[in-house]
Amino acid sequence: DWLNWADLTFRTFWFHSSSTLSGLTARGNLGVYWGAYVLIGLITVIALWGLLSRLWRYGRSTRSGGSSILTWRPDVTVLVLVFLVYLGLVAARHFMQPSFVTAQGRHLFPALVPIAFLLVSGWEEVLRSLAHAEGGSSAKLRSSRDRVLAVGIGGGLLAFSLFALLAFIVPVFYPFLPLSSTDPDDIPIAHRVEVSFADGLDLVGYDLNTSETEAGEALPITLYWRVGKEQVQDYLVTLCLHEKGGQAVTCHQGHPVDGRYPTRAWEEEYVIRDAVHLPTPTCLPTGSYEVRLSVSPLRLDTPVAAIDTAVPGMEPLPLGQVLVAAGQQPEVNDVDLWVEGKRHSHGSIRLTQLRQALTAITYQPTSNLSDAEQDVVRLLSDTTPSAPGGSWSEISPPITYDCPGGLTAATYSFLIDPALPPGTYQLATGEGSEAGLRVNVLTRARKFDPPDNVPVARNAVFAEDVELLGYEVDLSPRLPGEVINITAYWRTHRTMSHPYITSVHLLDNAVTMWGQFDNPLGGAYPHLLWAPGEYVREEYSLIVAPNAPPGTHNIEFGVYRLVKGEYYFLPVTTFDTSEPAKHIDLGQVRVLDPGRTKPPDYPLTVELGGQIHLPGFDLSKQELSQDEPLDLTLYWQAVDHPTIDYTVFTQLVGPDGQVWAQQDNQPQAGRYPTTSWEIRDTVVDRYSLPLRGGAPTGQYQLLVGMYDLQTGQRLQAIDAEGNCLPDDAIPLATLVLEEEH
Repeated sequence: DWLNWADLTFRTFWFHSSSTLSGLTARGNLGVYWGAYVLIGLITVIALWGLLSRLWRYGRSTRSGGSSILTWRPDVTVLVLVFLVYLGLVAARHFMQPSFVTAQGRHLFPALVPIAFLLVSGWEEVLRSLAHAEGGSSAKLRSSRDRVLAVGIGGGLLAFSLFALLAFIVPVFYPFLPLSSTDPDDIPIAHRVEVSFADGLDLVGYDLNTSETEAGEALPITLYWRVGKEQVQDYLVTLCLHEKGGQAVTCHQGHPVDGRYPTRAWEEEYVIRDAVHLPTPTCLPTGSYEVRLSVSPLRLDTPVAAIDTAVPGMEPLPLGQVLVAAGQQPEVNDVDLWVEGKRHSHGSIRLTQLRQALTAITYQPTSNLSDAEQDVVRLLSDTTPSAPGGSWSEISPPITYDCPGGLTAATYSFLIDPALPPGTYQLATGEGSEAGLRVNVLTRARKFDPPDNVPVARNAVFAEDVELLGYEVDLSPRLPGEVINITAYWRTHRTMSHPYITSVHLLDNAVTMWGQFDNPLGGAYPHLLWAPGEYVREEYSLIVAPNAPPGTHNIEFGVYRLVKGEYYFLPVTTFDTSEPAKHIDLGQVRVLDPGRTKPPDYPLTVELGGQIHLPGFDLSKQELSQDEPLDLTLYWQAVDHPTIDYTVFTQLVGPDGQVWAQQDNQPQAGRYPTTSWEIRDTVVDRYSLPLRGGAPTGQYQLLVGMYDLQTGQRLQAIDAEGNCLPDDAIPLATLVLEEEH
């Protein structure tokens, strides 16, 4: 785990991020990606070797008493210290939370100057050593070394940086999201409107970027949305072109910003500029057509784009008239596929964006198109066309238009929704014939089949949004500072729109927390991206606090929202609970006392009731004091399984026969009851006995034993010779309280 974490930190420092990795995967550039890391890793290793070589040379020169050109320099010392400080902070974050969430090389960016200096210094030493081995004048050696450093190493890294920026980073992050915090009145908008399609989903204007176009071209339209309130679901934007009689001749359906910025991710007070391209059939006759806009909410409980019919919709909004000039007439069985306003009639198209829209327009003889054959276009998977998920279906029934000349144009809208498996799809007609168009979908592969084996089934549902199917946790005993690894198996019930945080706590019997792991649900794969019906496996690392007391601790698990500093835990229900709760228990873990392997300072052989053995004890001091309590450590072992949770009594009995200090509780302050003990396992039990005020001077007897709290009956105490001890109390030591001077 440490090596994997270090590797990921190294890669994220130089280049890698989840966004760039997904972009590289989509573009098939992973070979170049790993090759670049091999090169950078080689450069770094050589630089480290040079630094170690310089230190070794300096140390050898110092030990031999000779002079060295390597002298102490304050500026170099400061640079090294800065690097070590930030490296220490990154390592400390890993030790505090040992997971890949902390493997982020960006945390080393403040130390870029020291890193660059050390890299150059290491290479300088390597080149100096090579030049020294080859011989030559010192001036030539320095000149050659400087040229290699400046041109070979520095220039090479600079060239690679520019190449990576243009080839990898820019294609992933560009174009930027078209949003602005500018007041809509200050934005140049051709047509201003004030229409609210939902609470906080406001259209403030639009641009019809052209008043006329040619049939077969895409009509560019720009919509301007203002976010008055954060949305809890996604909406589908539909733009249609209508002829004079009101019939729709073609439509474009899709998410805003072509899926890159769905409404569920919108933030308040921003204006979103949404550029849409409405494809037109090539068979449209010359005439005036009207553009209409409608917005439909999508269901939250399905991974495919399905309109929520339970929410009443609005009438389409007319946006204006467009003059369409007749274009080149299509042929029978022609198929056009539109992506981002570009028309494709053959070849292969690569798509990497989830929720991206595609529009297909087919041309069939009108006489051959019956009502039963309206749904005639499919995108079939090349690998499993007949299997579930092998057919990529359109969002809604196609828009059909009877063209002049006996052809019917049918417009189909497709979306890359989360349920669509990545792969290659072939555009085919209803008869199964291929249209010569392939679509390569390169999105995240998701799991919609349940896991084969869930170690502990739980079926805990949080706020009806997400279900914890079960979990896996190693409940073996831990020492303070050690890690408890937990694996959770989730199933999404519906699309989530609020940021949730998972909360794993380690609590003792007094509900005191001795370990905590709070992290956004999903971690590197945020739950806001999870699709309904998707199964997700997530891992947590719960660290036992270094000062955690020994005993049995509960692992408590919950999910909460953080709203303006307030914690709101999601109500969770399970198959065996009738009322919602805030947390569920994942089990109990015993925290061990670090001193359990140490032999007792004062060995004993005493048995209690034939069930429990006391092999010895420790004392913090030999004399009593009114100022400091006496610390007592007992070492217990079970020789048989105790059937009752016994209570331990510890007493300091004074010279007057009175008890002047006492502590009674179940072992380890009640955190490890005797019925939980394993046979022959050592239980370290610690007590603190302060004397009450007014305690007389003289000799005190330290007594211990066990009893049943319900009956008050003490366990019979028998010493090594088989003798029963008086009052079933074990005398441990005689201590003296002297008069204070």
